[in-house]
Parts: sequence; C-alpha cells; structure tokens
Amino acid sequence: MTAAKNFGSPSMTIAPGVVERVIAISAGEVEGVASVSSYTSGPFIHQMYSLAKNQPIVTSINQEGKLEVTIHIACWYGYSIPDVARKVQQNIADALLLQVAIEVGRVDVFVESVQFKKAE
Repeated sequence: MTAAKNFGSPSMTIAPGVVERVIAISAGEVEGVASVSSYTSGPFIHQMYSLAKNQPIVTSINQEGKLEVTIHIACWYGYSIPDVARKVQQNIADALLLQVAIEVGRVDVFVESVQFKKAE
C-alpha cells in the first residue's frame, strides 16, 4: 500500500488505491505476466529492496511532479523477461496518462518469479 497521498489537480483528487488498481490491471494485461506479485525470494531480496512483503506496487511523486512506479510481477515461463518488462512499463505509462491523466516519470519492474503453467 502506498503512503496516503492524492493525485490530480487541486480541483480533482484521485485516491492512491485507484492509481494502484490502474497500475495492477494494466500490468496484468501484458502477455507473459502471470501475476502482480507480493512474493519476495527470501530475506536477501527483502533487505536489498527494503519492501514489505505485501507491497507489489509502490508509487511516489518525483521533484518534477511526475509519478514514479515500482511494481513486482511474476512472469510465465517461456516469455522473454526483458520484453515483458518493457511492455509492462509502456502499458502502465499509457494507462495512467489515458485513464487518470497522470504523467509517469519512471516505471521500475522487478520480476520476482517465473511460473509454469499447469498441465491441462
């Protein structure tokens, strides 16, 4: 969960939960994304990134007033991880600009795991 802050102009307020939901949905729409993940690979990864275990999405506003996003995802096995991450970055930036008129300064994507599809 993001610290309490509102996005938008003085005449309009968008709750952080709405922004995070747009981020999660737009990331999940990318082919190759298995899930938006709250998974951490163990204590070492947790210490490296200083993220709480249940924070798959973290947002902040930079000095230029643009949104910075950090998202943790799981990818499906067989997809190019760099390609999936780039598509997630682009999809999030496009969705936020189109749906809530927030300009994005940066999207950091952390691929926390690779998942295998279950045999049918």
